[in-house]
Amino acid sequence: MPDESAPQLEVFTSFETLCLGAAERIAHAARSAVYNRKRFRLVLSGGETLRALYKRLAEDYRDRIQWPQLTVFFSDERCVPSPNAESNYALAAGALLSKVPIAKRNEHRLAGELDPESAARTYEKELQKECPTVDDPAFDVLLLNVGEDGSVASLFPGSAALDEKSRWVMPVRAPASETTAERITLTLPILNRAREVILIAAGAARSALAKRVVSGDAAAAKLPAARVRGLERTVWLTTANDKV
Repeated sequence: MPDESAPQLEVFTSFETLCLGAAERIAHAARSAVYNRKRFRLVLSGGETLRALYKRLAEDYRDRIQWPQLTVFFSDERCVPSPNAESNYALAAGALLSKVPIAKRNEHRLAGELDPESAARTYEKELQKECPTVDDPAFDVLLLNVGEDGSVASLFPGSAALDEKSRWVMPVRAPASETTAERITLTLPILNRAREVILIAAGAARSALAKRVVSGDAAAAKLPAARVRGLERTVWLTTANDKV
């Protein structure tokens, strides 16, 4: 029998169909969560790749998801004011959250405008209040955008944050190639408490990386993205062509 805990790979013919596939997965998980637990905890991430998915959810799934039952968190944030174009919250708010009937009190954003250490500590307390039972899943769906280097959230290859065992949220520095160095990120101890992890790996380089991870490549297994696993399922969504 196949190992259901092993990461799965879904290859789509285009980026548009990938977004549709991801949206369907989120909608299905939301329906199941609301039916069984009366609420749905969703973790959003940043990146231009996800903007198209957020727009799809806002436009085509506005009446197909019970948005008032959702609680939204963020995997990471850049240390900039929320209106800033680099802000993950600003991206999600503009493309999705402002377009659907979700209560402001159910949006839990990382305060990138604050001192990074203070913001991390504050968000960790917020998460502990919302997800107090350590033996239960903290989130229903964790949505992650995979970088070409195998990064997810603001966990980059070689980061000391990858070895964190106790803190759920911490400040980190991105590589010099990134536009905003100062970041705040969730860590593996809390990222690995989602029922379902959806990793978006669109484009040629990310597609190749996804295939390496799912095939069990030893080097790829050390990358941050490969170290995030859902409690019930982990799925990599990628495209069959180079265009995104």
